[in-house]
Amino acid sequence: MFEDDVAVGLRLTPNDVMESTLLLVYVGDVETDEGSLLLEGATRMGEHWRVVLEGAAFGGAQAPRSASVADLLAAMRDSSHKTGILQDEDFLRIEVTRYF
Repeated sequence: MFEDDVAVGLRLTPNDVMESTLLLVYVGDVETDEGSLLLEGATRMGEHWRVVLEGAAFGGAQAPRSASVADLLAAMRDSSHKTGILQDEDFLRIEVTRYF
């Protein structure tokens, strides 16, 4: 990635009482069809609660055959699958906080 890439992003921060925010970003490599998607969002729920959402997804590349050091190093050197080591790193995190 980071050679012939295209990035598209959207940020929403309405001026609301709940302090809501949303960020959505896609970065894609036009040569290898690899891409990554990032999502971040947060809002208050009433006076005492806040919810935060964060996630990332990676696609289009071939994952390493195993988690051995040799396979991971080989995947990092593969110029046709630059995000190969990230293929199994998708995540979604939800945080709920209560303030007293």
